[in-house]
Amino acid sequence: MARRRKQKPKRIKNMHPALRLYKEASHPGFRGPQFRVDLPDPMGRAHDAHATVFGPGHQHLTFMHNQVFGFGTMAQAAIGQAGFVHPSDKREGDMASPAMGHRLGMIFYRSGRMFLPPSIQAMPILPHMAFGDDPSAFAPSYNKFVSARARWGGDRLWRKDRLYDFVAVMERDMIAQKGEGSALFLHVKLGAHTAGCLATSRAMLRRFASVFAPVRRRIRAGS
Repeated sequence: MARRRKQKPKRIKNMHPALRLYKEASHPGFRGPQFRVDLPDPMGRAHDAHATVFGPGHQHLTFMHNQVFGFGTMAQAAIGQAGFVHPSDKREGDMASPAMGHRLGMIFYRSGRMFLPPSIQAMPILPHMAFGDDPSAFAPSYNKFVSARARWGGDRLWRKDRLYDFVAVMERDMIAQKGEGSALFLHVKLGAHTAGCLATSRAMLRRFASVFAPVRRRIRAGS
């Protein structure tokens, strides 16, 4: 009886770059944002770069120019109008998104517009909330939460449109120095481009936020 030859697994040809990056970052030995950033062109833009937003465990969103890949699906996305830029070249008002790995610090949502499960650790947006985005303003206000009624103002989180129905503040926002770019959020996609933030659909944001739900563990009696 003739032996059957073992069929080798078929390799996926012409795999989408976002899918390839997602698979590379999902391998068991992955330990965080360990990917390359393509060298920028003379204008400081890295057109072939990408940005990744990391959640707990291996869950993450990989942003390419107008697409984001996560949870095994692809969705529409928006990045800065000027494309990607090397993190060290990011400047306030350049309309570019830094090509780097991001970790989320806090999640905010607009109550009555964005519905998140109660188990998700998120805070509602209040009318007075704003985020300092003026490098020439009072120093401690840059990339910090301020009152919208303060003299130096800031990027208001309470908006008439639905852009900030979901706002995830990156850890980079809390450590960036004056002039290096502020208020680089993960928020709802409304237009084709952003001012430097990363944006995608409400469904993808809601699903990504769900991985931040606290794990409930049973406590044994007497412990």
